[in-house]
Amino acid sequence: MDHKRRVPEEAKLSALLRKGKSLDEIAKACGVRTSAVRLHAVRYGLIGSRTGSVRLEEARARAIPEARRRGDITMSAGRITFTRETHVAGRRGIELRDLSLPCPLIYQGAIKEKFGGTRGGIHA
Repeated sequence: MDHKRRVPEEAKLSALLRKGKSLDEIAKACGVRTSAVRLHAVRYGLIGSRTGSVRLEEARARAIPEARRRGDITMSAGRITFTRETHVAGRRGIELRDLSLPCPLIYQGAIKEKFGGTRGGIHA
């Protein structure tokens, strides 16, 4: 019984990758999952793999965004954003949502004086 769903041998897989075929294209042509083609390509040494320790180091290197809090005020060019607690009926609770409004330039100086910098609010 001839099985058509089979990942190509190392030589054929190497040739397909050198021709510029993607793993998705190879998997579709062979009738297998992309993960199977990727596994064989890594096993044959045709492509590199990112180990768990590499992914962990990359995650540690990423900056953690500052958490939004109720009462935060963010100012950008021509806009001012207030973070408010909003009642969400479908979830039966409250959710933090941003309320973005145009900010006339005449008020920007007063807001910066009161809250300082470009980020502020009750937590400043």
